[in-house]
Amino acid sequence: MSNDNFTGTYKMWMFIDPRRALLFIASFQILLGILIHMIVLGSDLNWHSDGIPKFYFPNAAEASAPIDMSPIPSARNFKFD
Repeated sequence: MSNDNFTGTYKMWMFIDPRRALLFIASFQILLGILIHMIVLGSDLNWHSDGIPKFYFPNAAEASAPIDMSPIPSARNFKFD
């Protein structure tokens, strides 16, 4: 494949200022991201108020229950015969 297809590509950057183009692209992406987040937060897809994941706050009875603190879980205490 020859480079003949791209011989005049550099002339595009003589017509378009690269600093302004990159600044425009970055600002557009940031504004688009903010706009999409605001639209989603204002709709049924709001992830702040859907209750997922369900947060667990134990009550006093569950907090005082004994906890198994063995170094190896019981499922791994398999003895080979």
